[in-house]
Amino acid sequence: MQKLMLLNTTVMGALPAHGETFTYSLTALTADEARALVKEAVLHGPGVESYVGHAATCSAMTTILGCPVPESRAMSAQQPGQRAIALKIRGRLPEGTVLDGDGLEAIGYDLYLITRE
Repeated sequence: MQKLMLLNTTVMGALPAHGETFTYSLTALTADEARALVKEAVLHGPGVESYVGHAATCSAMTTILGCPVPESRAMSAQQPGQRAIALKIRGRLPEGTVLDGDGLEAIGYDLYLITRE
């Protein structure tokens, strides 16, 4: 079983090569559902791994999920069967804008479960 990935976007981290086909499922989550998935992965599963590259998003996800979400600029490559929780901000920011926690709350966000089938 692979670690539950934490992402700051819904962009897929693994893309098919020529001739391959990947299927992903995307499900909207409440904060409570996301916390339950993280708790299960930490207590009874393989754990979680952060691929969140922005400090404000890490801070928000730490609060939302109830576990530390360290900043990481590592490239993600979701494996078959692997799940990820993604925080997706609403709207598009002006170029060069860096959100802090208050800015993230102001623009709003949604949580999604992404599973690579």
